[in-house]
Amino acid sequence: MPTWERHAYIYAAFDSLEHGGSLLIVTDHEPRPLRLQLEQVRPRQFIWAQRHLGIGRWDVTLRRILTSDSDVADSRLTFLRRCAVLSEAREETRQAFAQIATERTVDAGTSIVEQDAQWPYLGLVRAGSLGAIIGSTTGREQRLFDVLTCDTFGDIETLHGGRTLARSIATTATRVVLVPRGIVVFAITNDSGFARALAAICAQRARALADALSAQVAQPRDRAGSGRNPSVRTSGGRPLAFTGNTSAHDPSPYCGNSRDCERSRCTGRCGTRSGRCDSTY
Repeated sequence: MPTWERHAYIYAAFDSLEHGGSLLIVTDHEPRPLRLQLEQVRPRQFIWAQRHLGIGRWDVTLRRILTSDSDVADSRLTFLRRCAVLSEAREETRQAFAQIATERTVDAGTSIVEQDAQWPYLGLVRAGSLGAIIGSTTGREQRLFDVLTCDTFGDIETLHGGRTLARSIATTATRVVLVPRGIVVFAITNDSGFARALAAICAQRARALADALSAQVAQPRDRAGSGRNPSVRTSGGRPLAFTGNTSAHDPSPYCGNSRDCERSRCTGRCGTRSGRCDSTY
């Protein structure tokens, strides 16, 4: 079934759901285009809970929530009810988070938190998106994953209390909600629904890190320091050559979502060869 027909079928199935009803979407790639389209055509009407379960296996639980007249202003509590991490939480947990949390708005390109920094918050993206980028002592950077609206960041650090794994940078003008770690830890011990959801999200972060490492290992390497520039061939046989040091913003034969592009090497059809791929192929 073509992509545009699949999306229309999903919209119809979603619209038939009652409040609180859900449908399960199983696909062989990350369905980001569907999520972004839903945010445009069904804003503030759903909870998106996504799981990457292995190579070529993605599950999304799409739950419908009805927006009342009192929710038009989209209060902080209303926003938290749409977040997957709080979808199974007690209402008192959501209310406590809404009362104590703070908010911050940043411009595109601004770092919200640096790598290896103390970060005493569980963050949620209220509007916009973030990129998690890890750097090295050589100056190279690797984009690990993106954080979209209603997603969390700082989740792993919230659990173990350590320093940040990556730099979180706004990819668009972004507004975030910051919940202090202390109340989050209290909720983990007193709200099993919230604890399970946060643990599942952290497990997905671990898989995303493994995917990024796998993509990095798969990249061609210069032999024995010969100084020659590496090259690979696309599926059409055309070579891609690279010069100098590469970074997250330089052309790369692989993107962070390479399996969406003909399951192997990036063809560049999506217009980007770095970071996360928005391809529907």
